[in-house]
Amino acid sequence: MKLAFTVARCLRDVRNGRVPVHTRSIAFSVVIALGACSEDTASLEQESGEIYQSPRAQREPTVAGYSLSPVVVIHEQTGPAFQPPAPIWPSAAVVDVALPDATLLVLYLAPR
Repeated sequence: MKLAFTVARCLRDVRNGRVPVHTRSIAFSVVIALGACSEDTASLEQESGEIYQSPRAQREPTVAGYSLSPVVVIHEQTGPAFQPPAPIWPSAAVVDVALPDATLLVLYLAPR
């Protein structure tokens, strides 16, 4: 019902010249929307009369052979463990900053 009201309002606006949309495109959109929303399509079970079964994985032919299990690999150490040098940070810097007095700020901001 809401869709029909919206379409009717759009068509009225188009007739009044407020919306630059062709009436044909609105009608085509309504037909597409109604066709997509309808549930008149028959399901697979109704068409063929059979109950649907989901597909299974394909069976592959058996191959002669044997399975291998993973072998434990021993990691040999080729040298001493890596030890990076400690980082060298710059020393802290101290700066003395003289802040202005609050009375100077009031005088600076005062209207002239």
